[in-house]
Amino acid sequence: MKIAVVRLTSLGDIVQTMIVVQFIKKNYPSASIDWYVDTRYIEIVKLNSDINNIYSIGLRDFKSNLNFSSFIKDLKIIRKNNEYDVLFDFQGLLKSALISRFIKAKKRVGFSRNSCREPSAGLFYDVGINISYNDNVYKRYTRLISEVLEIEIDENSIRSRERYLLQNQNFKRKSFIGIFVGSSIKKKNFPIEGYVNLINTMNKEFLLIWGDENERRTAEKIQSLSRKKNVLISEKLSLSGLTKLINSLELLIGADTGPLHIAWACKIPSIVFFGPTSMDRVFFPTEKNLGFQLDFEALLDRPDMLYKFNYKIKADIKKLGVSS
Repeated sequence: MKIAVVRLTSLGDIVQTMIVVQFIKKNYPSASIDWYVDTRYIEIVKLNSDINNIYSIGLRDFKSNLNFSSFIKDLKIIRKNNEYDVLFDFQGLLKSALISRFIKAKKRVGFSRNSCREPSAGLFYDVGINISYNDNVYKRYTRLISEVLEIEIDENSIRSRERYLLQNQNFKRKSFIGIFVGSSIKKKNFPIEGYVNLINTMNKEFLLIWGDENERRTAEKIQSLSRKKNVLISEKLSLSGLTKLINSLELLIGADTGPLHIAWACKIPSIVFFGPTSMDRVFFPTEKNLGFQLDFEALLDRPDMLYKFNYKIKADIKKLGVSS
């Protein structure tokens, strides 16, 4: 069986979607799975050894530079691929649905019009599965394949998933806690004061991890405010380097952003802070992966609440088996 997966962007969404690959392989061991992705994120898809071929599409070039000829060239290359038995579009956007039509497939599967982020996308699928857009994303993605491929996947299957990034590599854990200091949207960032309070009350080595220059400056500010000499700052990392680093941590802490979803995919203990986004929709808690829905502005307005929350986090860190 030849299967195509269309999930173009973004980092966290791609990592979350990738959970479906192991269930397909487990039930259809000889299946060939190809992934179609924005060029910016091809490196993260390469870290899953169960994916056979990866095809990149230069969406950023097309969007920012209006490089229409390059975009058409990518689509022509896609069109030359062999026909797939089933294509799954997990994105549910008009752009992903249109790209799906360029890929030769006997059956194109996506979310129904009522379930897509952009309802018009649902017009382009042969099969539209009706799953509420507000349902948990891991349940949405696994249900899309389970209904079409007749695979039984329940909540316990998701909770007990196999590691699916760098799954064939072994890593030695280092005795320090990682903090990813930023996120894709400023309002999703956990208050700096919260990180500083946690660092100042623990006898642990901390590594502050960043993705762009603004986040690097945030890391430097957190380091300058910490009272102890127990805070290091990471170097600039590729997606591959970031994933390898996360696999070496005792624990990763941060806001709702791609690297925290990488930790979940790698079965690394994590604590995720959710502000404006719904934790119930985008996160699946496990014994080793905890999440908190918070009002970040309220925490900043009430330092006493921030300190109380700090004690709660320290208690949960101990529950995760990390010494303080």
